[in-house]
Amino acid sequence: MWIYVSDYLDDAPDIVLEQFLKGASTYIFGGRHVFGDEYMDYMRSEDFILRKRPIYFKRSRRLTRSDTGKYRNLYDSVQRLLDKGLLRDKDIDNTIFSWTTGSNRTKLGYCAQMFRIVVISSVFDDPNVPEELLDYVVFHECLHLRQGYRPFNRRPHDAEFQRQERLYPEHEEMERKLKTLHRMAKS
Repeated sequence: MWIYVSDYLDDAPDIVLEQFLKGASTYIFGGRHVFGDEYMDYMRSEDFILRKRPIYFKRSRRLTRSDTGKYRNLYDSVQRLLDKGLLRDKDIDNTIFSWTTGSNRTKLGYCAQMFRIVVISSVFDDPNVPEELLDYVVFHECLHLRQGYRPFNRRPHDAEFQRQERLYPEHEEMERKLKTLHRMAKS
């Protein structure tokens, strides 16, 4: 069996590579994968993020690489969430926010935790979409940042994540509105 190591780790210290391979092979064979402290510290370091984030962006074709859309700015949404106390400054430290190039209605947002990048579908860059719905999606993706990098995580929306997500005002109403967007995409 071969395990290929990403070029994100091409200049990693040997101990980091050893701990990655041990954790990855344990995951592949169904065991409880544990990554060593050196690996986790390396992957979460500002140095790693700043050096490797450009590679991620180069490979990501459907990002505007801008927080400014035609009608909305993602940092305005972030500021509203900070003002409401739903986010903390440390949740978004060294984070880049970007719109998608197309109005994807099935994947409304995602978070690349490893590189601290939050991407929001440009379907929300529309004055007809309620601002609070955009804020809810941004909040959801920022909760993944709060979780931190968790390699090979099979349950990104675990009980703690769901508990925090329910702190958003009118959480259930926002979920209903998002489902409406999904149904519109399928018709």
